Parts: sequence; C-alpha cells; structure tokens
Amino acid sequence: MAQPREYLLVVEPDPLICEVVGRQSLEAAGYRVQCVPEVSAAIAKAVQTLPDVILCDLVLEGLSSKDLLVALHAQGLDIPVVLIAPKGAEGDLIQNFRLGAVDYLLWPAREPEVLAVVERVLKQVRERRAREQLAQALQRTNQELQQRLDELNTIFNIARVLTSLTHQGVLFEQLLEQLIKVTRSDLGWVLLKDEGRKTLVLAAGKHLPASLMAQRNHPWEDGVSGLVALSGESLMLAGEPLKRFRISTLGQAALIVPIKASQQVIGIVVLMRKKDAPYQPGQQRLVEAVADFASISLANVRLFRTLEERVRVQQALMENAALRVQVMNQALQQVHLQIREHAEAQNHALEQLTKDPTARWSPTQRQVLTAWRESVERLYLLADLIPTGPEGAPPGSAQPKDFNGLVGEAVRHLNPLAQHRHQEIALAYSTQPLPVEGDETLLRYILHSLLGLVMGLSEDGQIRGRTYLQDEMAHLELECRADLDEDQRRVLQKQPFEGVSTARRRFPEELEADWRLVLQILTQCRGKMWLEFVTPEQLRWHLTFPLVRIQAVSSLSPAKATETS
Repeated sequence: MAQPREYLLVVEPDPLICEVVGRQSLEAAGYRVQCVPEVSAAIAKAVQTLPDVILCDLVLEGLSSKDLLVALHAQGLDIPVVLIAPKGAEGDLIQNFRLGAVDYLLWPAREPEVLAVVERVLKQVRERRAREQLAQALQRTNQELQQRLDELNTIFNIARVLTSLTHQGVLFEQLLEQLIKVTRSDLGWVLLKDEGRKTLVLAAGKHLPASLMAQRNHPWEDGVSGLVALSGESLMLAGEPLKRFRISTLGQAALIVPIKASQQVIGIVVLMRKKDAPYQPGQQRLVEAVADFASISLANVRLFRTLEERVRVQQALMENAALRVQVMNQALQQVHLQIREHAEAQNHALEQLTKDPTARWSPTQRQVLTAWRESVERLYLLADLIPTGPEGAPPGSAQPKDFNGLVGEAVRHLNPLAQHRHQEIALAYSTQPLPVEGDETLLRYILHSLLGLVMGLSEDGQIRGRTYLQDEMAHLELECRADLDEDQRRVLQKQPFEGVSTARRRFPEELEADWRLVLQILTQCRGKMWLEFVTPEQLRWHLTFPLVRIQAVSSLSPAKATETS
C-alpha cells in the first residue's frame, strides 16, 4: 500500500489564492491540503494535526505571519513555514526569516513555481526526518549492544559466582541479584525440590516481602511453579493470564524457568516485574542458560557436601577407633593386674600351707592342694596371655544410640557390685526417645566411669537420678550424699575430676577410671560433664550429649519410666 503524501496547511484569507495554491497546484500533485483564513485557527490546527509544511500569507489582518512563527516556537513545534508574499515586500520577508521562516513564494505565481518551492522545502523535511530515524535506529542499536554487553557481563559474573561458591544459600542470592539486574526485574526467588517431601521449598529470595521471606526452607506453593516443575518447560506470563495465579499479587509480569539435572526438574527460578511489561524471548533464553549453569553448580555443591560428610564420618570413625584402642588397653591392663594380684595372693597362701612342718595332709587333701596349684599356674598363664596393648579395634557404628538404653544397661551391669557394697541406684528414665551419636563402647565407658565415681562418693548408699530432654540435649543427673570436709569440697569445686582421688573413700577398684581419657572421649563425642553442689553434703553430677537430628527414631524406644537397681 502506497504511503500517503505529506500534509500541508495553507493560511490564506483570499479564496482565489487558496484555490490556486491549495487545490489546483498541491492537491492536484497528490498532497493533502487544508486551508484556514487566519493565524489563530492555523495555530490550533498545527497543534492538533502537526502538518509537514505551513504556507502562510505575509499580509494578514489581525495576527500576522510573525505571530505564527513565534507561536510555533513557543509550542515547541518544528514545522517549516513558507511565506506567500507580494512583490516589493522584501523588508517584511527579512523579519520573518529572522523568526524562522524557511522559504517564500512571490505572488502571483504559476503552479510549477508553487510546486517547486514546496518540493524544495519538503526535501529538507524528508532529509531531516531520515536523519532523525537513523539517529533513533543508531540509539536503539547502541541500547541493544549495551544490553548484550550487560548480559555477557552478567554471565561472566554468574560463572564466577558458580565456580567460587559452595554455600547454596549465598550462591542463589548472588544468582538472583545478577538475573534481576540483567532482565530488569523487580523481584525473584529460587525454589528447590525436596525429594523427601516431594514439594518445592523456598531456597532464596530477593526483594520479597518479609512475610514471604519468613517461609525460607519451608514448602512453597504459588500455583504456577508446580505446573512448570511438572512440564519442565519455561513459562512467560503477563497481564490477564497471570491474574489467575496467586503470584499476581507480587507483580504483573512473570518469567518461570526450571532448573534441570539429567532431564529431571530439581528447582525453579522465578522473576517478576511489578509493571505489565512482558519478558522477551531473548531474556527467557538467557535465564534458561543461567539455570543450566546453576544445575551444574548445584550438582557440584551436593557432591562436595557428600564428600565433606564422608570425610567427616571417616575422620570421626578414625578418632573413635583410636580412643577405643586406648579404652581397651586400659581395660585389659586392669584385668591383667587383677588376675596377677589374685594369683599372687593364692600362690602365697598355698606356699604357707605346703611349707607348714606341722601339717599332716591326707592323700585327698594333697590332691586338692595339687589341683589348687594347677589353678594358680593357669591363672598366671591366663594373665600372661591377655594382650595389654592390642593393635587396633574395629570402629563403632555411626547409627544413633538410645541414651536411655545405654544408661539402663550400665545400671544393670553395676547392680551386682552395688548390692555387694549395700548400695542402691534408682533412676527415672525419660519417656521420650533420646538418640545420641557416638561410639557405643566409648559411651559405655563414660557412663561406667561416672556411675563408679558416684558409687565411690556415696556415704549412705542411696544414689538417685533421672534422664530427660532439655535444649536438644540428652541429660543424665546423678545425686548422692557425700560426707566431705571443707578441703575436699574446695578441691572438688575447683577440679571436680582431678580432685576425685582426694575426696573418695570407698571407690570400687573394679571401676577405676582414667579421667583424662574420659574428658578426651567427652570432647570427641561433643558431651559435657560437671558437678553441682545442691547442699554442702548433697552432690549432683550432670552428663549431657547432643541429640541426633533425624526424621523419626523408630528403632529407639524409651526405657521404663522408673528403674531401680
């Protein structure tokens, strides 16, 4: 379809001139022409219709052509004005040219002269408009190039972030900041799929309301992210289509891009604009490329965490194994010494009997003495066969242990010794499961050492205690009455473990403990032990271990509510 010719406005009160200039010359040449009789009407038309050229009579009643030029300039209208002047009006022409007129037409004039003047002026108009269009095109090109440069810088910054960060939260915060900048968005967030709960969880957000940021690391449902997670395809929404979803309260344009790994959606990136300004396909492709980079980085972060956890577990197992070796060495050493001491005592008694000159032994008695001697020799042999320094021991299980069960087992194990010493241990057990982490042998050693310590300090034989949950810690309390003088109490208050040897009176030899080793094991298991003086005679020992953070502890069941031994 041909473009319409230019629009010309003629300001001429003389109908004859309007007929010759407007209709016979210009309209016949194909131009669109409108004639008005006075300057005021011309000014109103110029503001409304913006003609390409104005032809104005130099001699007018009322407002003149100079008034027209001044009014156009005041309105900011850059419209060329051609003057229609009679011969001999050169002085007025010069004044009009000073005010901005571009050409003139001497009247009377023939049609070719009219067309020649108009064409000359329109040629300048066309050239000026072409220059303006080129300048605008150049400006758009520069803006597009600047946008591409910003995108490249963003991709570079994102690549640097993805390769330098291993903390998932910080990584997505930096990622969102760069994407919001390059896509000219107002806000955004990242969702990750929780494989356990099969839901999307808010991992990071930028410029979200505080009430929504409080949902971080919690399930997220906005009505559209779940659809993108199911389809695996990016989605751009704006205006009316977006209003059907809940996220329309945050903005009027949205770009939702999935994060994929092995063709599976593992997360969602959502960007939004508050104004109804739809995203462009180029911006969608850019965010999709960044999402691919993010999936690689996310896989690397998960792999790094897995390796870190494996290293931590292996290191803990190695340290536990080393401590177990020390515990076993000490236990075997004590067994070795006890057997040697009992064998020495029996051997001495046997020597006294056999060397008594007044003794007269019957054959049966001599057989008994011989068997006795053989038993003593076997005790010596058994003591020599016990290894006092084993080369190693297998590491314990990393599965959580039931603290209630461990305490109850230790009490039951010490029950015969307590009865022999005329003592009673009464504990109330927590009805809640108390899963703790650590090597079972090391935990038993700590419990046996603490119970033996309390048994040694107890004067009346009554030992009371309980297990309970407090501040995410498994807690054991043991109370006993100890008849201590002022010096012994002072030593226990300053050095509750080093001062045990000076305060105890009836400490069971079978439970002799190396308290430096106990404290070392406590540190390894992240446990704590301390002494509290309820009264000068009433002591209360505390032992705590951190709980294991797990979803459910079906294999751990609390011990009996109350157990007495």
